[in-house]
Amino acid sequence: MMWYYTQNGERHGPLSQSGMKSLFEQRSITADTLVWQEGMTEWQPLNATRLASELQVPLPEGDAWEKCAFSGERCRRSEMVQIDGYWIGAEHKDAAVELLQQGGSLPVVELDSPFAGNVDLGHLMRSTWALLAPCLQLVIVLQLLVWIPGNLAINYMDTQVFTEDQTFKSFQFNGWVQALWGNLATGGILYVLSQQILGRPATFGSAVSAAFSNWGRLWVGSFLSGLMMIIGFILLIIPGFIAMVRTSFVNAGVVDGKLGGSDAVQESWNLTKGCGLQVFGYMFVVGIVCTLPAVIFGAVGTLVPVLEHWVVNAIVATIMELPLIYLLAFTLVFYRELKANTTRRKPY
Repeated sequence: MMWYYTQNGERHGPLSQSGMKSLFEQRSITADTLVWQEGMTEWQPLNATRLASELQVPLPEGDAWEKCAFSGERCRRSEMVQIDGYWIGAEHKDAAVELLQQGGSLPVVELDSPFAGNVDLGHLMRSTWALLAPCLQLVIVLQLLVWIPGNLAINYMDTQVFTEDQTFKSFQFNGWVQALWGNLATGGILYVLSQQILGRPATFGSAVSAAFSNWGRLWVGSFLSGLMMIIGFILLIIPGFIAMVRTSFVNAGVVDGKLGGSDAVQESWNLTKGCGLQVFGYMFVVGIVCTLPAVIFGAVGTLVPVLEHWVVNAIVATIMELPLIYLLAFTLVFYRELKANTTRRKPY
């Protein structure tokens, strides 16, 4: 439907919504400009019409435009209510509540995404910290609760059970702990971050529940991607590195994308098509930065006798591995941006 506006006492138009948006961005019209379209009883300031939400006219500090998760309409946050963590237009509140009572779920419409396909490394790293900072305390608690017992078990078996000639058994045990126990931390932390993206801060209880509910699919995804890497390394080594890169986003696909393990492997493979070297480079840079504290601790630990005790070593090592949370969050942000980026597709 076309719009008209007045300027210096003269009427202009008709213009489409995109035409009005262009004028607004050029500051040819303002929030106070009188506008009209068929169906309106009188001329009104642009700021008082639905055009204001479509153009996202700046609002007073503390207010913002939100997309209603029930109707898809844009409304002022000050005129909305939150239901099940989503913003709902006040006039749709009863309908949304009824939907939930009948077993339905929100959102009914596709909500705006904060991701626009920007895969610049600096942008990804800044976005990762912006996502991680509000829920940092919770994800640290989850990481410590899972990995202190895990590292205690690994260190105990390495130092108290396995002998020097049982290196392979030690390697197997460490691998099983990583695969079976570590997925609890991965599932819980990715859930917290995914909820943060939706503007729905997670609780400790919901994070623990999500950690267990995601565990099975994460294990399948990890098993399949690990199998692909092992086969690749056995063949010619290079295919193993390719498989490692192409399956970088399996965990994010399972938790954030709510996919099964095999589907997450397929999605990660498709997302990394044409950008394998970029993914490898980014992951390598961020991975080096995040693992540096643990590497330094490993070197220093051999020089400080108290750090060699298996209990002390496990606890301190877990603390030194906390920066790996950033790498996990970076992977999720990168995954989201790659999904939003639909313009770049080249052969691998």
